[in-house]
Amino acid sequence: MQETLCIACIWFCGGSRSGSGVLTSRHSALETWVALYATVDGRLIATSPLVSPWHDPNYDAAKCDPLQEDWDVNLPTSIDAPYFQNQSCDPFTPQSSPCRIGNYLVYAIKVTKASNAAAGLDFAKRNNVRLVIKNTGHDLSLWRDNLKDISIRHYSSSYYMEKAMRMGAGVQACEAHGLGADQVLEWEPEKNKDLYWALSGGGAGTYGVVLSMAVKAHTDTRITGAMISLTQQGAEQAFWNGVTAFHAELPSYTKGGATVGYIIAQGQMSIQPVTFPGKSKADVENTMVPLKKKLDALGTLYQIDIREFSNYSSFFDYYYGPLTSGRLIPREVVTNNASSQAFTDVLEEISLDPNFVIIAMALGAYMNEGNFEEPDFQTQFFFGTN
Repeated sequence: MQETLCIACIWFCGGSRSGSGVLTSRHSALETWVALYATVDGRLIATSPLVSPWHDPNYDAAKCDPLQEDWDVNLPTSIDAPYFQNQSCDPFTPQSSPCRIGNYLVYAIKVTKASNAAAGLDFAKRNNVRLVIKNTGHDLSLWRDNLKDISIRHYSSSYYMEKAMRMGAGVQACEAHGLGADQVLEWEPEKNKDLYWALSGGGAGTYGVVLSMAVKAHTDTRITGAMISLTQQGAEQAFWNGVTAFHAELPSYTKGGATVGYIIAQGQMSIQPVTFPGKSKADVENTMVPLKKKLDALGTLYQIDIREFSNYSSFFDYYYGPLTSGRLIPREVVTNNASSQAFTDVLEEISLDPNFVIIAMALGAYMNEGNFEEPDFQTQFFFGTN
């Protein structure tokens, strides 16, 4: 069997994919894992699939329904995105189907300090084991969900001298609201210029294990959200013309500090919401006037709902926060009439496939999305020389 280690959790996984590291029977003797168990102070967790009672020979009817209703993928030995679990062992396959480790990790390390992560990295390297870094897999996993420390302090550097928040890698959005892509001041443990830029953003590769980060802390303020929906309902061309009109207004929103997330699916564009920090409901109503005039002139069917909140937490609870996205569209695309129309045409074509849902954010670019396999990632991605 192939085995994988995951850090933060650190995980070690099973599987049969070619080209991955293999812990041979000689190296995978019990003594090897016992030694790692001792090195990480007993924080090594062996995988026992949560839903094994759903399958023969361990079938237990009393446990089956609760497993289907509350299948917890946030356990250290679970996979966050069930798709990649490949139905190795889940509660939605027949009772007679085998429950295998499959794509699950084999072991996980519950990381509570830097030495735990270092031990996992060293073990994976020495034994040629696949390694996964997990927050909330495959091979050996480093599980960081328990790194929950949060502190507020004054930060002083040549770049920034204001309040900052340091948070552990296990802190989730529900525990500390905000967007970190362009707010990070430093990463732990590395204080290295190249790694700082490599880690900032949604990069395509893993450069190391982050244990915590320091981010800018902002004074809470009132915040207003504008929910906007455009609907086709037999007026298809008017709908897509409305999409183009909305994109034309986007630069003015983001220039004023707003963020935007939207979904296009099933004949509807749902902007949920346009987020205006520090703005009142009256301010946002005035901001929406040009868009409303354009949509009325185009005959686009739409609704706009504007709500003001006294603080970000209330706003977040109501809207569940901004969504995330996976592709970057330069500002120039929507400020040029020809390219903006071409962008709308692409969205229209994608929307014809029912297997796709378009989700977008207007936040500004990430600092960097370099690939760790690119030797000159410092200058080849987005921002040039840093």
